[in-house]
Amino acid sequence: MGLLNRKTVAELTPNSISGVLEAAKPPYNLSDFFLVILNQLAEWIPAEGYYAYLAEPDDGELSLKATRTASSIATVGPSYAGLVLGGGIRPVPLTISSPSDPWMFERGADGILDVGFGPNALFRIAMSPKARVSEVTRQRAQQWLRNITRIFDLFLVAARRSEEAALDQMASEVRQSRRDLILQIPHLMGLLAGLGTGVLKSGDAYLAWWDSPSSVELIWHVGLGQALAERIQPHHLYEGCRGSQIAVWQGAELPESLSALGFGAIVGVPVDGESGTTGILCLATPEPVSNSPLLLETMRFLAVSLKSSLDSLDTSYVMARNYLEALLAATTLLDAADPYNVNHHQEVARLSVRLAMKAGLSPQQVRVAEMAGRLHDLGMVTVALDIPLQSGNLAEQARAIIQQHPVVGAELLSGIPKAVLPSGVARAVREHHERFDGLGYPDGLRGDQLSTEGRILACAEQFVARISARSYRKGLSVERALYEVERLSGNQLDPEVVSWLLALYGAAGVRPVAPV
Repeated sequence: MGLLNRKTVAELTPNSISGVLEAAKPPYNLSDFFLVILNQLAEWIPAEGYYAYLAEPDDGELSLKATRTASSIATVGPSYAGLVLGGGIRPVPLTISSPSDPWMFERGADGILDVGFGPNALFRIAMSPKARVSEVTRQRAQQWLRNITRIFDLFLVAARRSEEAALDQMASEVRQSRRDLILQIPHLMGLLAGLGTGVLKSGDAYLAWWDSPSSVELIWHVGLGQALAERIQPHHLYEGCRGSQIAVWQGAELPESLSALGFGAIVGVPVDGESGTTGILCLATPEPVSNSPLLLETMRFLAVSLKSSLDSLDTSYVMARNYLEALLAATTLLDAADPYNVNHHQEVARLSVRLAMKAGLSPQQVRVAEMAGRLHDLGMVTVALDIPLQSGNLAEQARAIIQQHPVVGAELLSGIPKAVLPSGVARAVREHHERFDGLGYPDGLRGDQLSTEGRILACAEQFVARISARSYRKGLSVERALYEVERLSGNQLDPEVVSWLLALYGAAGVRPVAPV
């Protein structure tokens, strides 16, 4: 509630806005502002206690925010504060209904004088039964309050922004914790899998999961675990274990491809997630396995624990996919808001893919290039909102803010599991305004310090920007844009990536053309 019980500031004598500011003193906040008003009212209307209420956003109630009493707050209950006043403890409600008259000046039967301060605030004064307020005092107080409403509005806006910033920070921390959890689940599952190797005395094992046989991911392995997965595909091993908590192959049942590695037994523990994700823990030993009670109990525990972890991971992946979809939608809205940037992210993504394929990169790297292109200016969604709030040299401040968008974009993408977003996308997004000569931002990286996907993205964006129309010029021809991008080779752009771009268009008979 923000109840205030502190030493009072110097009493206010000037009846002006400057007097209020002088008494409140920076850094200005609503509590100090209210206390200044309560001090002034105390000068005009002697009473046992004074308290200020403020309307909460989107709520029909006002909450107690500041007090000025003869002594102090004695107790705070679920719905009131007990204030020690001259006549004993007076219960003061923590919330009250909004008054119908925003400028009311009314005294109730209990001796409480309500003084309205516009639609957002009200002051209550606990007077003795015999005390009276003259008409002159009433007019003076109301006129003074009306005179300082403008500064109250400024204080209120500042307070609301501060609260929103705190909420944004809290939400950001929650999102980061959620991402941290997603990253920790595979690690925890690996620890569980390690427990199985200890009981089975196995030095070779792996843990894999998949949504479909084509998306198998080996999240943990030890010894020859990776070779095991290559000899017998995890989803094939899972099919042999389906319907049981543990399956054992040994002796003549063991495939020759595994016997050749020196194994005498293979143990499979299937893991079934609730949302379609499936996994398998494979453990290999050089000696046959005996079905001891300890082994069976451990494997049952592993099966249940891994299933619980997999369900949590599956839920986290759904959340992560929804989060990624929201980020992709944000870049689409960002493009739609600017008539000169319609389909900008899609065009950069398409060209990035073509360049990556021209360079002969792996399918994984092509996917990274595509997603980085679709998300490269994501950070602009956030940083652009800060520009109108700045004061001073707007052009200089706006430039400094805008140059943070690669950092913001990369942070928004960090922590998304690679099963949802390929690893390397966040890095490429952070690097897309770096320069090959090291004079770019935000980190001043150069040459081989930059990822291949980041260098491709930088070149693709420069080219797309030139063939796109702007408010101050028409879009350049492809030939002219190629010429300008070629001139950036070796300083702003990687010469090798520029050569891929020229070769891509050269194969279609398009060559750079200098301006006439």
